[in-house]
Amino acid sequence: MTTQDFDQLVAELDAEAGEDVVGLWMIVQSVDRLLGANHGSDNRLETASVCRALVSRGAVIGNFENGEYHIWPAETAIDRLLVGWWDLGRTPDIGEVGYLWKPARA
Repeated sequence: MTTQDFDQLVAELDAEAGEDVVGLWMIVQSVDRLLGANHGSDNRLETASVCRALVSRGAVIGNFENGEYHIWPAETAIDRLLVGWWDLGRTPDIGEVGYLWKPARA
């Protein structure tokens, strides 16, 4: 993934996070698409970088439970997202692990 691809993806997901929630599954699939089908590696590092960039732009990370969004502590949110993915043992699907969004959304 080029720097330009990365920046464009972050900008697109940042805009989406301002209007709706962005699920981890969506970020993982977007990174996979940019890396190409034969990249031959897990994309957790790249996905974590995208999540960090979104957080630096004001996004928060959390989950949806009992009809409400819950923000995870900023200090542990990205690690919690990645550990949740690791615990799944596979690529996350819609609604699994966590979401990113802009606080006005919550």
